[in-house]
Amino acid sequence: MADLPETANYDAGVYQLETTDAVVGGATGKSNAAARNLANRTKWLKQQVDALLVNIVQATESLRGTAEIATQAEVNAGADDQRVVTPLKLRFGFALYFGTTDGYLVLPAWMGSWKFMVGVYTIVNPNALELVALPLAFDVGYVVVGCSGSVNSTGGATINNATSFHAFANNSGATVCWIAGGK
Repeated sequence: MADLPETANYDAGVYQLETTDAVVGGATGKSNAAARNLANRTKWLKQQVDALLVNIVQATESLRGTAEIATQAEVNAGADDQRVVTPLKLRFGFALYFGTTDGYLVLPAWMGSWKFMVGVYTIVNPNALELVALPLAFDVGYVVVGCSGSVNSTGGATINNATSFHAFANNSGATVCWIAGGK
């Protein structure tokens, strides 16, 4: 048994056997016409796909092409200039919260895992150190800076530990605005 000869031709149609057609085999026989049409189309399509594949190149900053999507580990490492980043992976690791009296922004590992916090605290006991909890704990190093936000009041903040600081002011009801940063 031999294979049908194929030509790279997109035949206009696929032959339909009629009830009056005699069963004739062979390369040019009517019984093989539909198979021959499909084989020709398949060979033609394969040539088209092969021609496209030859022209596919790696995308660069100045050239369109294909690109591989980076894994989260590759994004975090920040050392690969061949793969692309999706918005989901770029967003991974960012944490953001802003409440009524405090808030924070945490940067992902690929940006150093820095934590930034802000807030406003209202003094209850003037001339005393009042413990204020940070919205997040710091893991390594940190600094807290405070300033009084009220007229005719002197105030500020001093570091207590990685989870809190002391706020102070000389007037009850004074507000101390604070910012903290670290890792």
